[in-house]
Amino acid sequence: MYYSIPVFSVMQLTADYRFVNNPAYNRGERDPVSVLGLRAHIAS
Repeated sequence: MYYSIPVFSVMQLTADYRFVNNPAYNRGERDPVSVLGLRAHIAS
């Protein structure tokens, strides 16, 4: 899931959430992981 926010006419921020149920395909030894991210895109 992600959400994109235009900040200025040349800049856009995107927040990102990912849920990984089986990290590295290793079911027996790893718990699920939540990953948060933030990206910025600047174009002229």
